[in-house]
Amino acid sequence: MFSMLVPGCSFLRPSASNQDIQLPVGKIIQGEKVKEGGRLFIVPFSAGRKVAATDELDRISLKIIQGVSVAVVREEAPFILLGQSDADTADFILKGRIVEKKKSWGFKKWVLRQKKHSLAVKGEMIDREAGQVILTFSHNRSSKDAEQNFESLGVQIGEDIVQFVLSGR
Repeated sequence: MFSMLVPGCSFLRPSASNQDIQLPVGKIIQGEKVKEGGRLFIVPFSAGRKVAATDELDRISLKIIQGVSVAVVREEAPFILLGQSDADTADFILKGRIVEKKKSWGFKKWVLRQKKHSLAVKGEMIDREAGQVILTFSHNRSSKDAEQNFESLGVQIGEDIVQFVLSGR
């Protein structure tokens, strides 16, 4: 009877496909502006109220920008990404904050061997000339895959943000 129970203990190992994959939620207020596209400057995401501003958070923020950049090129989005020196010529500004950064600990981490990382962001895209918010979003990603860290979640979040923006086209 004991030998029958041992194979049933596979719950101790997480599967690599246990990921929460959803596009950001939000509101596209001016879809016509998004359809037109233009020059886009991305402000590095800052720390939210309950998140410490650290060097690691700065790296995660840059990975979000990397994810946006990759997705804009891959999806042939109607945006031209601008660097810091050209920020004042932007048509749109994408900015946000990292509102949650969690990693598993205790029983789940050590006994069940589940290393879960969770990252959540909130943000908006602004029409720089009009000074109006044209879309808002919030998004979170989590994974139980030990190989997936906060930086890789940041890249995925950036890609997901572009998918959300393009859904308004």
